[in-house]
Amino acid sequence: MKEFKDFENEELMNELNEAVEQAVTKTQAAKGEITSLVLMNLPNIYEMAMNGATTSDICKALGIQVRTFNKIKSTNKQLQAVLKQAEIDMTDRVKQSLFHMTQARVVKAQKVLSNGSIIEYETLVQPDPSLIRYFLNNRDPENWKDKQEVTVTRREFVIDIVEDDSMVHDVEFTVSEEEKDTENNK
Repeated sequence: MKEFKDFENEELMNELNEAVEQAVTKTQAAKGEITSLVLMNLPNIYEMAMNGATTSDICKALGIQVRTFNKIKSTNKQLQAVLKQAEIDMTDRVKQSLFHMTQARVVKAQKVLSNGSIIEYETLVQPDPSLIRYFLNNRDPENWKDKQEVTVTRREFVIDIVEDDSMVHDVEFTVSEEEKDTENNK
């Protein structure tokens, strides 16, 4: 803390030093209050993070600045753990949703009839083939990756297997005279 020295008026110097000390004490108390506010709201912070809130959203809800929140986060293990757990749980929730969308399922739906009445009914929702493919590409890449390479040992060509005809191009293979002679001599 900076102290005022070299004043001719010692009384004024003491008042200035006391004012500085009080300001520093208030600032430290305010920082402690903000940290306490954040720690008291850890369950709310977890819920907000689980629902996709950004750091900015969380700070607005708490009424604090992002810079202050990040400073507290950098030093407070409890806040770090809550945010990390929210990230893990949110990822698990998305994985679970993805898996459910790869399964056929019955859902309840509503329809408004021309007379204005509403009827409820059940309908079968088919699995999403692109999500099934995505799921298998990531869970079992050895068997489900998009590109497979097959090596032909005789001439050692690498052949790409493609599913889309638009990706196939005419390819010319030329055989050297030496290779022809080798083939003919066999």
